[in-house]
Order: sequence, then C-alpha cells, then structure tokens
Amino acid sequence: MDKKPVTFNPQAITKFAKKGEKFIMKKEAEAELLKLLQVQALVERLVKQTKEAIANAGLKIDKGFRGVIGENIRAVYRVYGEKYTYDRDNPPEDYLKSTTYWKPDSTKIDDYYKKTGELPKGISEKNREPVLSISITDKELLNETTQN
Repeated sequence: MDKKPVTFNPQAITKFAKKGEKFIMKKEAEAELLKLLQVQALVERLVKQTKEAIANAGLKIDKGFRGVIGENIRAVYRVYGEKYTYDRDNPPEDYLKSTTYWKPDSTKIDDYYKKTGELPKGISEKNREPVLSISITDKELLNETTQN
C-alpha cells in the first residue's frame, strides 16, 4: 500500500461556530487539528526511538558513552533533579540544610477579597498569561495512521 504524504490546512483549524455560550469546532477543523496532533505524536515517538538508537549504538562502542556532537546537533545525556536523597526516618542533619519560603494562601486571600472587595495589604495579583490547551478525548486516535 502506498503511503500518501500527510497534508493539513491550518486555516481550516480556525473554523468554529458559536452555539449559545459555547464555541463548537466544526468537523473540518477538528479533522485537521487531529491530523496535526497525530503527526506530533508520531514525531515524538520517532524522536524517542532515535534517542534510544543513538544511546544503544554509543553504549555498544563505549560503556561510558555520554553523547555525540555534530555540526548542528548535540545528543548528550543530561541529569535533572536533586543529586542526592536521604533517609527520612533517620535524617543525617549534618549533611542537610533547611529551606523555608513564603507562599500566598490563595484560599485565605480569596475569602478576604470576597468579604472586603480588596486584596490584603502587601498582596497583589500576578499577571498570569492564559494559555490555550489542546487535548484529545480519545488517546487511541493519536495512534491511527493519518491519511490524506
């Protein structure tokens, strides 16, 4: 079976209709967005497989393999998170440091605001940028082959 290249129409993704207070995505827009999400999932799987192939090939050559560097791309191991952990039942206090920080209590602040109509002295609202989130209701759709 010949596989056709996947194409999609970005303008079609913006087609939706207003139904009462809700915006409803038209079927054409949903189909185009689904194709895009399927391609994204495919690319993510291919990148993961490629990382594994690079790591396996490098480790076959050298058990101390840390990565490979090209002219435009670097594929190197990185480590995230805390380097050490400790026994919480018997903490070695000589090797631990205590950290304390303050965090606004949103529940208390919201209650105060509802009662007084203003924020407590010393509290201001952060400017949080809204971000559009796209999710798929049936994850199996990401595994389907996209077709033209």
